[in-house]
Amino acid sequence: MKIKYITGICFTADGNLVVADQYNNRVQIVGEDGAFVRKFGSRGKRKGQFDRPFDVSVGPDGSIAVLDSGNGRVQVFDGMGVFVRSFGSYGKGPGQFVHPAGIAVGAGGEIIVADLERKDVQVFSKEGELLQIIGAEGDSDVDFKFPAVSVCAEADGRLTALLRVKRVARDGVTLGEVEVVTLT
Repeated sequence: MKIKYITGICFTADGNLVVADQYNNRVQIVGEDGAFVRKFGSRGKRKGQFDRPFDVSVGPDGSIAVLDSGNGRVQVFDGMGVFVRSFGSYGKGPGQFVHPAGIAVGAGGEIIVADLERKDVQVFSKEGELLQIIGAEGDSDVDFKFPAVSVCAEADGRLTALLRVKRVARDGVTLGEVEVVTLT
């Protein structure tokens, strides 16, 4: 299967690579040897369909959380790619997304989403219930000066967000800097 545009990757427990293939509007799974394993999704708004999937993360139970950015939602699938649930919608309210850019699944199955436009990170239960908002409008002391572009859930429960990236010109001049913040 040809992959058109990779915007997010992660690995399953058995070493397969899970790819958010944005231009094909699907998720593709590739084995350690590079061989195609399976794909799921197509373009659309229904359950199991995507509009520019942007990132993926595998949960401790093998489920796959997909950041369906164009539809403003998270979709969760079992390890075989069968639709389980979705949550979220487009908007600026709690539990909604404007420009979701990063997703992670924590050790307890919680789903964490970074949103560029909202400049926050929202934490959901594995069922999709909003548990916490971290950022300017949230219930924490963290105030992002820059949008969160990626998020990582560590095994010990800490959350880390990448807020900006260092850009360096070919001549070595720094054009920008990385800022990584540990949230919890």
